[in-house]
Amino acid sequence: MALAYELHQHYQTAGRNDNAIKVGVSYQFPSTKISALYERLHYRTATGDLTRNGYYASLVQKLGPGSIRLGFALASNGAGNATETVGFFRSGADTGATQFTVGYDYPLSKRTALFTYYSRINNKKNAIYDFAINNLGVSAGADPQTFALGMRHNF
Repeated sequence: MALAYELHQHYQTAGRNDNAIKVGVSYQFPSTKISALYERLHYRTATGDLTRNGYYASLVQKLGPGSIRLGFALASNGAGNATETVGFFRSGADTGATQFTVGYDYPLSKRTALFTYYSRINNKKNAIYDFAINNLGVSAGADPQTFALGMRHNF
């Protein structure tokens, strides 16, 4: 289990503090691992408050020497009276999104593995969620997707 709390002083605007909380749990079966996470973000901007709840679940299933990985994320609609966009979210109707990821990891050694995955974000009509790394700069309602093939080595 994990529990985290963040406090950012004067982050969005002077005199106002932002905060966030995350709670995560994970359970390991002999060949399966399941995890779940809840996140609550609360920004205090110059025009008002902005909040969002997020949920994430994942499953890792050993399959032969490798493992299949599934993930599902849900970002609720942003709420509050703020007019700013913070990161990928803002307040209002249809500003939420879901993301689905499926992948496979294949170990070549204790320190090296090959991996592949596919991921898609389904934005509601006013949502602008994008990938955190190498974002695509999506417009409202767009549904970005990605496919990756790579190698990971731990030094």
